[in-house]
Amino acid sequence: MVTTTGSVEPAPDPGSESRAESDAGVPPCETLLVTVEQAAYLLCVNRSTIYDLIGRSMLPSVKIGRRRLVSRQALVDFIDRSERPGRPR
Repeated sequence: MVTTTGSVEPAPDPGSESRAESDAGVPPCETLLVTVEQAAYLLCVNRSTIYDLIGRSMLPSVKIGRRRLVSRQALVDFIDRSERPGRPR
């Protein structure tokens, strides 16, 4: 599709209606669980660090099938527990 400004935009795929659009009145939501790789990305650490935190029971996780998943809330809680108050100046 070409807009009036001359820029080119991809034409919408007729079968690409989002779930939010198909479920009228239901707001879109974020995924509740993320993979170990995604958790590592969000915390800016290596994947092995996430597995270490899980193994030391510092980061709760669930296993669904063969996948190990971490809830977004568990990541937020981990960050909250890890914060240290700043040193006074």
